Amino acid sequence: MAGLTEVLQKLKNGREHTYRGMGVYGANRKVYLFYYTPWAAKDTFRLAVSTDGFNFGKSELQPTVYNEAKKPVPPEHISSMSFSKQKKSHRLMYGVKKNVITSLHLASSNHLTQWITKGKVAGTIQPGVIIPSFTHEKKYVMICSLSGIQIGYSSDMINWSIKRNPLLNVKNFPAGLENLVVEAAFPTQKGILVVFHKKNSSGGKSVYMALLEQENPEAVIWISKKPLWETPAEWSAKGTYHVGTVLHEDKIIGYWGIREEAIWATVYTLLNAGIGRKKSDIKLQKSPKNPVLVPRKEYLWESSATFNPAALYENGKVHLVYRAIGDQYL
Repeated sequence: MAGLTEVLQKLKNGREHTYRGMGVYGANRKVYLFYYTPWAAKDTFRLAVSTDGFNFGKSELQPTVYNEAKKPVPPEHISSMSFSKQKKSHRLMYGVKKNVITSLHLASSNHLTQWITKGKVAGTIQPGVIIPSFTHEKKYVMICSLSGIQIGYSSDMINWSIKRNPLLNVKNFPAGLENLVVEAAFPTQKGILVVFHKKNSSGGKSVYMALLEQENPEAVIWISKKPLWETPAEWSAKGTYHVGTVLHEDKIIGYWGIREEAIWATVYTLLNAGIGRKKSDIKLQKSPKNPVLVPRKEYLWESSATFNPAALYENGKVHLVYRAIGDQYL
């Protein structure tokens, strides 16, 4: 499929086996893909690592998430995983679904393999993303999708206060606020970049981005009006799910899984490819060779004035079509 790279596919060892993608984390100039194998005799987390975000090698390391009772959490019990780098520690917010109730928990790790749960998250039941290496007024910041897209603050990443007013509304995001899911959030030179997707009319997913002020994360600078990427139409009936999104080598890469098939990667956009651009961002510099077109006295039809040019570039040359006035106003 155009623009998509298959990073993990089903195994065939006498029968077909599949991988279930759980989450993706960009750290140490690498991309770590957390997954598990539902067909294994004992379900355990597994890890694949890539230096470019597309070519993954399976690691011998076996990640383990320990709950508050210091017992391993079976991967099939985890409904979501969101990673964030904070100072020297890696943080994981994961969801555990029991019946119809989902609880969120915060875990910490120094080496990406042993994740120790610090506590149950309070203040929200909706998975979100904690902005990595970022604080606002000495508090951590989370972007989540409770009703639209909302922002929350915490001093310990466990107890959260979620602002009621959504960052997006029908005026700045006319595509609609229903079924929005936050994929990732990254601090950049231009502001805080938020990646999110929503269900579209064809049954697939459309990916959008928004840019928030760093000094005031509740202020929206820019929102993409059109989707930056959409899941292929043939995925709609296959049980598509989002695995994770990373910012790696100035590329924003989204990872998607198809149940019973494979995990795919695609570049949504490059970091500096017009994100957050306003008209005032484009600065023109006058050429020292100006003017390039002036009235010429030797030609009666343009001896008085030349104006209103149109330019055409063809075969390595620029052709000008312009209006002119001569001495007799002809």
